Amino acid sequence: MNLENQIADLKSLLSEKKFDETLKKAETLLETNAENPELLKLIGMAWLGKGNNTNGKYFLYKSIRLNRTDVESLGLIATMLLKQEKYLDAEETLEKILAIHPDDFFALRSFGDIKFKAGYQSLALNYYQKACQSQQFSQVSFAHQADVLTKAIASYLNGEHYNKAIEFIDAYPVEGFDENLFLAKRNVYIAKGEEYMPQVLECTRSLHENVPGKVVYIIDLIKFLREANPVEEIKALIGKGLNLNIPEAAKLILLKEAGGFYIESEDWADAINTYEELFELENDIFYLQQLAFARTQTKDFKNALMDVSKAMKLSEEDNLSLLSQRAGLYSKVKLFDKAIADYTKVISLSPEANNADAYYSLGLIYHKIEDTQNSVKMLLKADMDGHLKANEYLLKKFPKQLIKIRAKNTDKFKAKFEGEKARNLKSPILSKAFEAVWSSDIKKNIKSFEEQIPFLKVDFLKNYLDQLSAEVLIITPEALLYNNGDKDPLEAFYSVEMESEHAIILNIQPIKGGQPSQMKLVVNEDNLILHYPLTDLEIPPKYFLSKDKANEHQLQFFKNKPLDIPYHESVEKKVQVFTN
Repeated sequence: MNLENQIADLKSLLSEKKFDETLKKAETLLETNAENPELLKLIGMAWLGKGNNTNGKYFLYKSIRLNRTDVESLGLIATMLLKQEKYLDAEETLEKILAIHPDDFFALRSFGDIKFKAGYQSLALNYYQKACQSQQFSQVSFAHQADVLTKAIASYLNGEHYNKAIEFIDAYPVEGFDENLFLAKRNVYIAKGEEYMPQVLECTRSLHENVPGKVVYIIDLIKFLREANPVEEIKALIGKGLNLNIPEAAKLILLKEAGGFYIESEDWADAINTYEELFELENDIFYLQQLAFARTQTKDFKNALMDVSKAMKLSEEDNLSLLSQRAGLYSKVKLFDKAIADYTKVISLSPEANNADAYYSLGLIYHKIEDTQNSVKMLLKADMDGHLKANEYLLKKFPKQLIKIRAKNTDKFKAKFEGEKARNLKSPILSKAFEAVWSSDIKKNIKSFEEQIPFLKVDFLKNYLDQLSAEVLIITPEALLYNNGDKDPLEAFYSVEMESEHAIILNIQPIKGGQPSQMKLVVNEDNLILHYPLTDLEIPPKYFLSKDKANEHQLQFFKNKPLDIPYHESVEKKVQVFTN
């Protein structure tokens, strides 16, 4: 048998990982072919296969000395050095490969790996890009392609170059599936935000379909589907996940996601079953609260109360949320004294907090037991704390009492602010404001969010424009009226806190009562610019223009006054002129 055939046999033995047999036959051949680089390379490969790096390296270098362009031997040495984390030696060997073949995929990818591990992301990315552009890229295995693509995308991500990452992904589409590659792509799409949610979903579906045994992809898919909420699909995914043999920690996560989904979908039976199972796995009072909430929707108030009571026993201290929930349940079963006691305790435990819900609920309970005085008192407090329904309820059920209270407050605050008129008349900015009735400058007001307009729903945009059209600001030396589109506009007395050449800050006291606030006014050319309320949060200003006549939306506002009582006389005069 000639040498060529014998070397072919050695290669066959190597492919079968018969390293000892390879070495035995090769040693015989070596006696008469000591200068054959191919034979020396095969011996080196066999030694490496046996884990003897010293002998392997020795024979590979002998092969390279006889064949300086032996890229395969250089690659084997580089691989060995990389495994040993001898990166400087590996780089030296890789440079020799690139000197022979500048387009070598393995060398470019390996250089990228070295730079990536060292934290040099831009250098790593440069090598990965060259590896992808290599002519060998289409010839290497899909696993190697996916590996270098994944690392390139990771480099873009680490540098927060999301747009370039997407361009790179689009430039190298793949037909196969690789878990790490799809995870990297998904991370880019997640980083880009809502616009790329379809791509996030597509990647997650692929991950779930190709790795069906991983519950994490089922959980992710449920999360990403929640906004669109395809009920049957999500239910099927929950069932599929629970049928897997998964650790308890993963089961908890899946059940939590399922519980939230069932609550949102108003699937009370499945919500109850899910939170019962969650509580068996983990004694968390939140699960009992959710159980009670779901049972309440099915009018199972008895068991809901039992759940809340159990949760309160588990809680080490007074829990405002549980107290409020129990109070609501007491109210539903007409145990009004107990409900009043719980809501009162909620308020006493958090006197500085916003207790609008508690006050509103107390107002409704007192109304049910025909205690009008306390009902009005509680509803007024709820309204002062900003409860959206309190004022509406007062107007509907207690208009006479509300008119009396409003008149009383008007007299009280009028006396307090009577001395401010003279100061107000001296203000240059207020004097400008007194000259007109001010309507919304719609063009300028929508400019603050014009970039979002293409993404807003048509109904929302129409309602917002109608609200802007209805806005009106009237300021007199004695009082002001500001309708910002709400059913309950601001009618207030005011005083000057401070004034500069360009701006004035007013102390605002609502005539109906409640906490005072502050308002800032700026005059700029034709605009009166309103900042209200002044808070630590930056609220976009409102722009107003002088108008002589009310538009249709403003006429409707003045026509449909919540209470059939006139505004402050100075404001009322301006309203009459503006609407006639």
